[in-house]
Amino acid sequence: MPALFPISFAAIVALVGMTTADDPFSFCKDNKCEDCPVSITSMGTGFPNCVIYNSEDVFANQNFPGSVGGGIHAFLDVNEPNPGCRVIVKSPANTDEVGCGKIVASFAMPVCAVLDLEKSFMVQYCCGEGDCHAAGAQRFMSAKFMRNEATQMKEVAISGGLFGFLISDQNGNIIEPAQVGPPPQVREARSSSETGIGEDSSCDKDSWVPDAGRESYIRPADGAQRVATGVTGPQKVTISKARSQSWTTTLGADFGFSDILTLGVHFETSFTETITTSKERTWDVPAGQSGDVGFTPKLRCSTGHGTCNGQTVSGEVCTPYMDGDELAGEYSVIVTS
Repeated sequence: MPALFPISFAAIVALVGMTTADDPFSFCKDNKCEDCPVSITSMGTGFPNCVIYNSEDVFANQNFPGSVGGGIHAFLDVNEPNPGCRVIVKSPANTDEVGCGKIVASFAMPVCAVLDLEKSFMVQYCCGEGDCHAAGAQRFMSAKFMRNEATQMKEVAISGGLFGFLISDQNGNIIEPAQVGPPPQVREARSSSETGIGEDSSCDKDSWVPDAGRESYIRPADGAQRVATGVTGPQKVTISKARSQSWTTTLGADFGFSDILTLGVHFETSFTETITTSKERTWDVPAGQSGDVGFTPKLRCSTGHGTCNGQTVSGEVCTPYMDGDELAGEYSVIVTS
């Protein structure tokens, strides 16, 4: 059964027609996109909310084959989005994840594309440079059409729209999402050379108290980095492009790296400002997958509270870390058009 979420289902349905895309999209069972029992509607909740579906709630009893991640193997029929707009698929997806989830596909051109969805997913539609960048789409603009698409995005507007699609069954009934809500807001890291929270302010040394069960955990970073293009599995691809990740926090825009060190956020490994690795490595592209190779760094995080300027500050603090002799993370194929 779908989980509870902060925005009522009735309120979502009331948004019908308020946010639209020109063309519908469908999930299909064949590689010609002719047998398509699941439709993506032209409605959304509006930025910045995530609209998360459980694969079993959408594809149950539809005879879609299963995927390696425990979800669904399906074909997405994408009609051509408006100029400067993109359809983005994220899986797995969750309101607890920055950006709502992990990008597995990004489309600006019409296509019948194969996707392996995990147990949760969402479909977003963005228009304009600002909102498409916020969704992570700028990292996976088609290499073939990148220059033209970048120009179109700038012409649309800085923020032309970003929203999550709702999904309907073959009878046109809207399927209730498992979760709807805003993702955590993570800011860009500030370096140790920056002032931090103020020249005359201070954080109490070692005042960080982690929340129970959230002392140290690992999550994916916000968005993937494209490290290879135009691959088709099965094949071995050599990754030589640099991969990099900095620390992140939700504590607030004024916190610098030195403030975090003073608070005393501790992990099994050292708290690191930035890690960059250019070590060449070989990765096996899975059979049946085509697109670009994305690298999603992993972050070691702690959620809790501390004291700065006599006030309690709370949120999440994350650091990149090493896995052997390279930046920890995962490689995957990102389907693009």
